[in-house]
Amino acid sequence: MAKDYKFSISVYIDNEELLPATIASITADKEFFRNSIQIVLIDSLVTKESTELCLKYTDDYPENIYFVDCQGENMAECFSDARVICTGAYVSFIRAGDEYSYEALKKLSEEPAFTKAPAICIAAETSKRRNGSVPYNFGAKDGTIKLKTNPDKVSLILGAYFFRNDTIVNVRFKKSLSSDFTMAFILDYFYHIGSYVYTSKFKFISPYPAENDIKNLKEQYNKSYFTDSIIRFAIPMLETKGNSAVIMNMVMYLIYIKLACGLGERYMFTMGPNGVNDFFNLISDAMQNIDDAVILNRNIARRALFPSTLTFKMLRLKYHNKALKPDIDFFPIGNSSQFEFRDASLRPRKMKTSGGFIATLGGALISSSEHIDVKIMSLKAEGSNLYISGCVTDISFLDRIEYKLFAISNRERIQFKDYHFYSLKTLFEIPFDKDHGFTITIPLKNIKEMTVLSFYISIDKINYKLRFSFGSTAAHLTEKFPHSYCVSGGRLITFDLEKRSITIRRATSFMQSHHERLFLSDVKKAVSVQKYLKIKRLRKRYHSTIDKYAERRIWLMCDSKNANSEDAHDIYNYINSLHDKRGIEVFYSHREINPDDSFIMTAFQSNNLASGTMTQKIIAMNADVIISNGHNVYKNLGFEDGEEIYYRDLLMADIVSFGDGISMLRSAQSENKMYDDTALRFCGSEQEYERLIHPIYGYDQKHLFAFGYPHMDTLMSVPSKQILVCPAMRRGFAKYAHIGYQNFTTEPLYSVFNSFIADRKLLSALHENNCNLVLILPEELAKQEYLWNKSEYVSVSSFENLGYKETIEKSAMLITDYSNIAFDFAYMRRPIIYYQNPSVSLQNNISTFSYRESGFGDVVTDADELVERVISTINSNFEVSAEYLKRRKEFFAFDDRNNCKRIANAIYDFEYNNKVPTADVKGGFGEVKPKPEPQPIAKQASNQEKAEKTIKPVEKKPQSQQPKKAIKPKEEYEEVEHQGIIYSDVPKKQEIGYSKEQKISQKYRPRPTEPPHQSEQYTERRVQPQQTQQIRYAEAPKRQRPVEPPYQPKQHTTERQVQLQQTQQIRYAEAPKRQRPAEPPRQPKQHTTERQVQPQRQQTQQIRYAEAPKKQPRPVQPQRSSGARYAEPSQQRNPQKSSEARRVAQSRTTAQRKAPTSQESVKQTTAQPKHADKKSKKSFRIF
Repeated sequence: MAKDYKFSISVYIDNEELLPATIASITADKEFFRNSIQIVLIDSLVTKESTELCLKYTDDYPENIYFVDCQGENMAECFSDARVICTGAYVSFIRAGDEYSYEALKKLSEEPAFTKAPAICIAAETSKRRNGSVPYNFGAKDGTIKLKTNPDKVSLILGAYFFRNDTIVNVRFKKSLSSDFTMAFILDYFYHIGSYVYTSKFKFISPYPAENDIKNLKEQYNKSYFTDSIIRFAIPMLETKGNSAVIMNMVMYLIYIKLACGLGERYMFTMGPNGVNDFFNLISDAMQNIDDAVILNRNIARRALFPSTLTFKMLRLKYHNKALKPDIDFFPIGNSSQFEFRDASLRPRKMKTSGGFIATLGGALISSSEHIDVKIMSLKAEGSNLYISGCVTDISFLDRIEYKLFAISNRERIQFKDYHFYSLKTLFEIPFDKDHGFTITIPLKNIKEMTVLSFYISIDKINYKLRFSFGSTAAHLTEKFPHSYCVSGGRLITFDLEKRSITIRRATSFMQSHHERLFLSDVKKAVSVQKYLKIKRLRKRYHSTIDKYAERRIWLMCDSKNANSEDAHDIYNYINSLHDKRGIEVFYSHREINPDDSFIMTAFQSNNLASGTMTQKIIAMNADVIISNGHNVYKNLGFEDGEEIYYRDLLMADIVSFGDGISMLRSAQSENKMYDDTALRFCGSEQEYERLIHPIYGYDQKHLFAFGYPHMDTLMSVPSKQILVCPAMRRGFAKYAHIGYQNFTTEPLYSVFNSFIADRKLLSALHENNCNLVLILPEELAKQEYLWNKSEYVSVSSFENLGYKETIEKSAMLITDYSNIAFDFAYMRRPIIYYQNPSVSLQNNISTFSYRESGFGDVVTDADELVERVISTINSNFEVSAEYLKRRKEFFAFDDRNNCKRIANAIYDFEYNNKVPTADVKGGFGEVKPKPEPQPIAKQASNQEKAEKTIKPVEKKPQSQQPKKAIKPKEEYEEVEHQGIIYSDVPKKQEIGYSKEQKISQKYRPRPTEPPHQSEQYTERRVQPQQTQQIRYAEAPKRQRPVEPPYQPKQHTTERQVQLQQTQQIRYAEAPKRQRPAEPPRQPKQHTTERQVQPQRQQTQQIRYAEAPKKQPRPVQPQRSSGARYAEPSQQRNPQKSSEARRVAQSRTTAQRKAPTSQESVKQTTAQPKHADKKSKKSFRIF
């Protein structure tokens, strides 16, 4: 008799190594497992190991675990077969490796909703790794989810659901769908069932990525993921069940996920240009069955990691109308009103608004003034101005002529200046949207006490205040912490998101310490205790080292991990090798400090810093300049993803950047100035300069210079007989790390280059000329050397293993399609062949350089022709033709191997002299003082001319007065051999002080015996001067101190001072001597009790009260009317009488002050109030 199981769990096995973890999580509670759980093991592998493992579990639990052999079937077919066996109340479908949290099934069975809900969904975590897993969030809250009102609140993780067995009888797994069958099953289920219960108390943990985990999603690297999924799943689902809001929302969500895979640099060139056009057409066909309100649903766009600002662009794609414009409704500010629109559930909703505008189309909400965001990318005080740059997002539904952007600072209007930088949003390399770039300038002299800045948009002469955010490290602020602050140009900058304002004021130490405490309190609330202590310790250490580094000029260098050249390291070595560094301290941040690495041993180890350490981060915060090749500088310095937001206000260094060698590719997205707010960008040629000076890159003539690359100064020109084959890196190669490297053999690039290195004619030529060939693979394919045809003269490796600089220096020739390495070979005057086979597609963004017209070698498209060119180049001893040498000379900006010096001088002038850098290499770093130019030799006069001249007699000076001439010893030369070269003009070293005989005698003289120890004599140089000095001291008479005269009083010379002195002496003479009164005889102290003392005190107090005069009553003054401001004329004082009364009062007080009587003194003492002096001081302080 079959048991009444509460749960039936079907486990699909495609990896038997992951199965034990799944079984362990289900059988955590043995008793509950034996009584309530059924497991169906579905083996699709059917190997010896998997079969033995499944049979072992069935033997251990024969009543609970069942085994099904499904060899050759896909996952949809396996789940369909297993569903028939499942007899439990609730059924779940999972894969080997999936787990449940501890006792989740037992506790779930005790929930009140159990056995009542049609389906139960628990919280899910996906992509489980060693470092944790990714929480799956789809916006649902605990409780019953009614899909009629929340059609987008559906989880697409199949293993997180427990379906009631009687509700899935009519729902099938579609075997025709290979990857989307789980989503099709869930959507088909909820098409018939309108609700489910969600609980976040229990967790489902899976090692496989979720549908929106684009970083780990393997399916995106196959073309079928984009096109076949739309054809086989999306369009049929919408055609049959398109009347359901759930189906429309979730299919649109899946379309947004596929579009998100093609955003910007995420796209790995899975589809060509024709494939992208077909994909967009399929999306347009699918959206014909989706309502406009669903397409504009920003919630599902954000969940798919797709920019919500592009939802209106998708509406234009649906109707194939680029000129489609929304209807804009304006609401006056301050008046609350209601606006009706249709939401994602296709039902009318009302929204309250108190101002602003709302853009709609057919009743569907497109955007509003609340959605427009001012994203600040750079905020910096430079010179006498404060510059704020950024872009305004979610404004593409408006035309430029329809609105105006401006800022208001202290009631002063500041217009936005258009700032052209790369703000495009591309989908599959096609520009889809562009933000409005801007910059504003605020003079620092206008910022006195406090300046409040706000951003506005004006439409139809109505101004609306906009919200703002901070989009990069160069903004130095972050909206994640309300009390984030920064100091730039002596100004403290804070913000208030509620008031939508930025406050700028003068920075004081008190204000900085106050905001530091507030910022740390925000951080403490947002992170764990351990992370908070780490952040606090680093910030505290920085503030304690400000004085230490305040006067030091620090330059920090770092190279990108993925870069081939090491330009920052070359500049570091150059400055360190100079005698005069002009006060510059240079540091180098290396990602791996290894004592055995020659990279470090050649440098100065004292200033080498390990990347990511606290010391290195402190140096980065105190540096004036950070030099790096490539963008994302702080990531190169070891800051983890998201870590820099805690230190944005401290990272104020100017960024100096290089590219990874000369590049002619269109890469405005990765080389844009706005990423790091690059202060100086250096390039290697005029053509590269023309490419980067385009407005889309964001540079101007003050920040971009063609001064060469530092690594070119150190390139040698002594190659060996080595041929380097290096195809260019394609971003599409990254997909093979996910789908398997063995699939790379299907690439046309593999077949083209693999057949070339295996050509017999080429191999015989290599053998005859004793040459070798090295094929360099990209980093993604470096571990798959076994796929290539290697031989005695052909090797396969990568720059990571061989080293970039060492490899190109040894190579005498380069074969490539369009790699940037060709520019380094051209600089070294070595032959190049461009092998551009038609079957190998080039990258879409290569169009700025003509290899036939401007290249440095022949362009070959045929394999046989390539072999012939290589053999002819070997026979010519790798000679370069004059035409390509001429192109080389015209291409490179400089060829004097002074790039390091030129760049170092430019950085110094820009940073400390406030000069525009120039290409002059005179002066600056390491410049030797110029030698004086030799004077021209005068023409010798003839004998006749000498005779004609009159010779004047010269007076001879005494020999003592004549200056002595320094006798220069005659130089002797000797031959010296150095590195195989004999130099015969090396001056011989002179040994001064000894002749040859003395030198020999000194060499063989025996060592004298040491004299007995004497008391230490403090001698300067010789003994004789000391003895003479002692004799002089003995003969000298002793110095006697002069006798001081008796003290005389100071004589006053002025007449006034004499009169005062005489008067004072008379007074002193007439004054009687003060006599000390006789003291009464001492009486012994009477010890009385407190009871005896108290009557005496009362008696004394009564006598004092009796002697005191009675207080006279105060005369009553007439009351003034409360409304009268001035007194009546009769009550006004007479000025003459008041002055006379004042003089009489003053005379009386003077007389009383001179001779007060005892009675009057008592009256004055009693009339004075108690603590009158303290009260007056206190009231003054209050006043």
